[in-house]
Order: sequence, then C-alpha cells, then structure tokens
Amino acid sequence: MTVAARRALAAIALALTLGTLTFVAACSSSSKSATPTATRPPAPTAFPEPTVNADTVSVPLKGYTAKLPANFHLRANFATDAGARFPTDAFFGPATPGDAQPSVAMTCYAPVAGKTLEQYRDDWNQFIGAFSTSDIQISSGVVNGLQAYVFNYAQTIHGESTDPTPVPRDYAVRKRDYILLQGDCRWTIAFLAPSTQYDTYKPVIDAFIAALKFSARA
Repeated sequence: MTVAARRALAAIALALTLGTLTFVAACSSSSKSATPTATRPPAPTAFPEPTVNADTVSVPLKGYTAKLPANFHLRANFATDAGARFPTDAFFGPATPGDAQPSVAMTCYAPVAGKTLEQYRDDWNQFIGAFSTSDIQISSGVVNGLQAYVFNYAQTIHGESTDPTPVPRDYAVRKRDYILLQGDCRWTIAFLAPSTQYDTYKPVIDAFIAALKFSARA
C-alpha cells in the first residue's frame, strides 16, 4: 500500500474521534508512531440523504439498512475519501467533554479485481499498525451472512481539544473494525469508543452488526 493510499485511508479511519475534526497522517507510513493532525472536515457532499424511519436507517444508494442505536445520531456523508465509492456515513453517540466521541462509521470502497478478503485483512493490519496502535487482535466473523475479518485494538489519537481554546492532547480509544466484501463494495465498518467506555458501548456495536442488512444498490 502506497503512502498516498495510507493517508487517504487515515482521513476516514481517524476522522471519528471527536465528530468535528478530520485527522490525516502527518508522518511516513513506515512509522509505528505516526501522528495524525487535525483539520476541519470537507463541506457536505451532494449525495442523497438516507431515509430514517424511527430507528431504521435505509441507504439504497449504498445498499444497506441499519438500526440507529439509542442516543446516537446519524451524520450521513460525513467524510470523503478518493478511494471510496461514497462518502462515509457516521453514527455518533453522546459526547463527553474532553473525551473521544463514540461512533460507528460505514465506508464502501471499490474492491480491486481479483483481490481476496485475506489480502485486504493483511493490508488493514499493516495500515492500523502505523498509527499508535497496540494489542491488535484479528478474528473471523460474519456480517449479514458474509465472511468478515474483525480487528480489535487500542489506539492513541493525537489531536487537539477545541473547547474553549485548541490545546494539543491525546485520546485513548478502543476500536473494532470489520472488513468484508459485498457486491461491488469492500466495506469497512469502524467502531470507536473511549477506552474507559468501551465495555459500556460494546453491546451497541454487537447490536448494530447483528441488525445490519446489505442489499443490491439502488
């Protein structure tokens, strides 16, 4: 994976920490302690908004239906990546002042012809290992009947507080990422929570994954 590709992925994979900032890698992809820096997210795109009916979120263009977790809110087309078919949809939990904001992010990337899920697993393992991660655990899983690889790990996000004055600070988080192939999408589903709240939010991602349904894109 090229440095440019890593930085493009970083803009999505690290954008969810505060919900108001986008993080892009500032160091070489070969560094084990790459330091993301914070910038403002891009302007909203012109992609259609999902349909929300009670707690059901339907996104025909991207081919999925999800259940909105209690006390979470949806920010559709939250962040963009040149390597993705569509902007990322992000589901944000309640914000705690001075801490990372719990989130679930859905991103559909265009798969490379002939590339296997195992190769994407290896790519993702190499990618997340470049960004202050530890305790990476990889397992097999199933999402809506599809084979997936699941990454559980700890990460330190280097960003800045914005309330009331920007101050550099680190955020300790736990993450769980799902990588799977479905139709013309290579999906990354990324869950993030403050390390101290991970056990509280673990049932949320379990329920989100259990209820997630994929379909042909409309």
